Formats: sequence, C-alpha cells, structure tokens
Amino acid sequence: MKTQRDTLPLLEYILPFLDYCEIEKGLSNNTQKNYRQYLLLFVKWLKVTPIPRSYL
Repeated sequence: MKTQRDTLPLLEYILPFLDYCEIEKGLSNNTQKNYRQYLLLFVKWLKVTPIPRSYL
C-alpha cells in the first residue's frame, strides 16, 4: 500500500520540533541543543546514504 509523502524536506521539521520540545514538553536548553545536533547529523547521514529502491 502506497502512502502519500509529505513534500517538505526533513530539515523544515527540525525547528518546529525543537519549539515543541521547549514549549509543550519543557525540555532543557541542553536537551534541545543535543536533539538539534543529532537531528542535523542524521540529515547529513541521509544525504550520503543511498536509499534502496524497495523503500521508494
């Protein structure tokens, strides 16, 4: 079953997610910094990692 894919790049979701973590979840600044750092590393990894055709 095919699902509809969102058209926004993953990077566009990071700032709203971090805002959510701060406002709704009350996470500390250090936690937010770590989340941001690891999310950006994940995005970089995605850019250099080939996606198997079976996932498309």
